[in-house]
Amino acid sequence: MIILTSALSRWCQVKSDLIYAFEQTLNADISEDLKESIRAMLNRIKGGMPLEQALDKFSEFSHQEQFLDLIAAVKVNTRHRGDLPVLMETLELQFFRLEEAYQQRRISSRTDLRSTILCFAFGFVVFAGRIISNESVRSAFLSSAIGFLLLIASIVSFASGLAILLIIIRRIND
Repeated sequence: MIILTSALSRWCQVKSDLIYAFEQTLNADISEDLKESIRAMLNRIKGGMPLEQALDKFSEFSHQEQFLDLIAAVKVNTRHRGDLPVLMETLELQFFRLEEAYQQRRISSRTDLRSTILCFAFGFVVFAGRIISNESVRSAFLSSAIGFLLLIASIVSFASGLAILLIIIRRIND
């Protein structure tokens, strides 16, 4: 949506005409589906459909929050005859800030994920190292019934945490 908003902003600076701006965005680097939706909206408008109604139909293209905000702002602007170039420039800046915040959050999530994986690996290495290298720890966990139950509980909780971590990794990567 940033590309669409940037293109609309650029063409509204050239000519303060929404229809002209949408026509010119057909040459922008946007998806073919979006181009088809813009063409359909322009055809509706040229066919006599009121602009607000055509924008309502156009808003069905995507349910993305930024896209719906863009359409709502354009509708309000046309209804109240606002300053279209200023609106588009403001929306462009707002969407760039939002995208920057999303990227920052994504980077933060990856950093947190790496730290969590490191803690898991470190905990496993320390636990396994203590059992293997220290005779008293090994006998405490493997010789008594309570120690063996604690070992099983530790393994189950570690495996559960690892499974949850893998689910989170899969969701982040999707």
